[in-house]
Amino acid sequence: MRGKRFLTCLGVATAVLLGLLVLARRKLAPSTEPAATLGLPAATATAFALLRTTASSRVRLSIELDADTEDMAAAEARRVITRSRAAYAACTPYEDEGTVDTAFRGENQFLEQVVFRTVFAGPNAVRMAYQELPGEFGRGRLTQVIVNDAGAESVGPWNEAPQRLETLEGAMNGLAGVSHGLTRAILPLLPTGSHDGHTWLDVPSPVFTGIEEVDGETCDVLEAMARGGTERVRISIGRNDSLIHRISEDTFLSGDAVRSMIAGADDVMREAGLDLEMDSDRDAGELSTFEITTFHPRCGRPIAIEALRLTDGSL
Repeated sequence: MRGKRFLTCLGVATAVLLGLLVLARRKLAPSTEPAATLGLPAATATAFALLRTTASSRVRLSIELDADTEDMAAAEARRVITRSRAAYAACTPYEDEGTVDTAFRGENQFLEQVVFRTVFAGPNAVRMAYQELPGEFGRGRLTQVIVNDAGAESVGPWNEAPQRLETLEGAMNGLAGVSHGLTRAILPLLPTGSHDGHTWLDVPSPVFTGIEEVDGETCDVLEAMARGGTERVRISIGRNDSLIHRISEDTFLSGDAVRSMIAGADDVMREAGLDLEMDSDRDAGELSTFEITTFHPRCGRPIAIEALRLTDGSL
């Protein structure tokens, strides 16, 4: 129990440190240059364009509906989610790769990008990889997680040796921050035997708002406020495969909320026995981000045994 609590605390602390304290470290002047001049990947260029158009205000994803239309939209959202849950529950094996583009808005604008790959052939045959791409504030780093009959282990830039995580559930909790929440938002939907945490299909009161194309896939679009009321979430689920193809998250946290989370992260780090060097400037101010996670999921295709092994540093 204590080991599980440690891994959960580590995942939460990592998520907070990567997603909130980063604002106290960045002193980047606002930029209005086109994405092409910055040499950004195509997915990042999309996020950068959104950043430029929403720097001074939040993206408004919701639409106004009358009562009858809202009831119909909520019913359709429930049908889409039911189909999606069934598709994931029957999906062995499962693979995906994609990107997480985070646009930090406000006075000091900047972008962060993570690319990822997931291979799932059963609860004891999993490989997850998350690579933070290099940028002005970091050289980039790759974290790999392997789960097999012997248990789970992670290999990351902070480890001198592979770190034992014992179980897939432990890996999901411990690496939540590194994966930008992907481990706990997608893996429990698959037949892993774990139902810990809330997935993107667990958002309260979703409504169906239309369809859109995501990389050539026609998707049903659902919108909802996430738990806690700090995020507006837009979920695009493929009509053909019922799998998630894109998540858009519009987040705003007040300065008081950010300071509270930083204080909580400090407590978690101390309880976990971790001693990380922090900046003296701890007041990050308010946090306003727009994050796009794009998936290219595949269900039921054969997986080569090599895809479930550690690599030499490639995704």
